[in-house]
Amino acid sequence: MRSFKEHLQLLREPEILDRLVQQLMDKGKSKDAAYAIATGSLQKNGVLKPGSQKLTAKGEKRNSMSAGERAKDRAAKKDGNEPSEYSYNKKTNLATKKEDRDYKREYQTFHGKPEQRARRSLRVLARREMEKRGRVSKGDGKDVDHRKPLSKGGTNAISNLKIVNKSTNRSKKNT
Repeated sequence: MRSFKEHLQLLREPEILDRLVQQLMDKGKSKDAAYAIATGSLQKNGVLKPGSQKLTAKGEKRNSMSAGERAKDRAAKKDGNEPSEYSYNKKTNLATKKEDRDYKREYQTFHGKPEQRARRSLRVLARREMEKRGRVSKGDGKDVDHRKPLSKGGTNAISNLKIVNKSTNRSKKNT
């Protein structure tokens, strides 16, 4: 009769091997070749015991990790830090170092400057002018842009305003 721990280990063993075999098969390897490559690779890296399919201590730890924990672990090993110092992005499957941001300081150094407040005010006024004329409406995916930039003497005159898609306007380099 097997103990609970042995039974649990037997349930987990195929997971790590199966994941790797499936990845190799997706790349075009036959099932036998993928299985041989995966077993050899896992044994070489110390995840499986040599000559068997039993997990080592390293393999047990690795197999119990989620995708995010594995990504954090990889990044931490690469940089020589702790995995807790990283945050995980599901979409990219990457872990990046957490940064402590000082939002108050960021606001004061950029958004709170009088020049930036004046530019924002002019952009809001331009949008309102176009809304009055019925050219744009809230939630329509459009931005009001200036043909001649305000920094180069442009104004909020109707002749200087144009309608642009938000994605186009916000992806261009405005510097």
